[in-house]
Amino acid sequence: MSPTEYLVGELLAARRRLGETWWTLRNDTKPAARRLEHAGLVYLKSGIVQGTYQARLTPDGCVEFMSPTYVPPIVEDDVEDDL
Repeated sequence: MSPTEYLVGELLAARRRLGETWWTLRNDTKPAARRLEHAGLVYLKSGIVQGTYQARLTPDGCVEFMSPTYVPPIVEDDVEDDL
């Protein structure tokens, strides 16, 4: 996996954790995203703005890029304890 492919996958995983299923990216990363699509890790569709596309992780992409043991840096219980 190339560094750009890795970064696209990590970006999509981070956005998914925040509730954004689809994310818009510039076309300069599209060759890497196409390779991820060919590997079955992302879905792609045209962007709304010229020069962009949208991508999201497939179920296999979630397994590849999202750790099942991920814990967000700030969890609500920690915030309540500080108050």
